[in-house]
Amino acid sequence: MYNINQSTDTKEAAAIEARRNREKERQNRFFNVRNRVMGVDVQALNNQVGDRKRREAAERSKEAAYGTSQVQYDVVVQMLEKEEADRTRRLAKKVQEFREQKQQLKNGREFSLWDPDQVWKG
Repeated sequence: MYNINQSTDTKEAAAIEARRNREKERQNRFFNVRNRVMGVDVQALNNQVGDRKRREAAERSKEAAYGTSQVQYDVVVQMLEKEEADRTRRLAKKVQEFREQKQQLKNGREFSLWDPDQVWKG
């Protein structure tokens, strides 16, 4: 005769149904391992990972640019060292030629401390 399980108030039935739906959604969120988030801001973590990757890429490009400039500097230094060695070699050659031409024993005017009159004798 009387149906005890049926509630006569529709608002109460709607509230119960809404609670059941919310509980099911909560259970789905909680028991779904892939989407479960417990106190972690996934978007912020993804942003941090993206920032780190961009920073590392910028650092790699900076190091690559530094490496290429370092190679160029090495080439320039090698050229300058070669030029300096050539200049030193040419100078040594000129000094040797000068000694061979101008500083011969027959042209020597050495002064002897033991014979100060040698200059006047020769």
